[in-house]
Amino acid sequence: MKVWIISVLILIFSLSVLISGCTAQNEVVYDQTVTIPDGQDIEYDLLQGTYKITITSDTDIDILFDTASNYDEKGTKSFSKDVVLNGDTKMTVKNWALIGLGSEAIVQVLVVKNPTN
Repeated sequence: MKVWIISVLILIFSLSVLISGCTAQNEVVYDQTVTIPDGQDIEYDLLQGTYKITITSDTDIDILFDTASNYDEKGTKSFSKDVVLNGDTKMTVKNWALIGLGSEAIVQVLVVKNPTN
């Protein structure tokens, strides 16, 4: 009886290790602070998957997704969303100030793939 219980426990432990090894782990894709001159932008390539995206700026910016426009946000200083991409996409962070009349944007970008929340 004890051998049977020990065998079952070993089997359960082995399965839990196997399953946890197969699940996706958090992966920091981008973690940077960038300066974007007025009227310019920076692009980030994102593969299909689930992301937690946090972007902050000292001036209003636009955040645009070329294949997932439902996540677009314009004229914001703060963006924090869970994003599910069904295909590869390009995320653009744009300092939309008028060329020569605006200021540069100091932007912090954190993109985490497979967030565990």
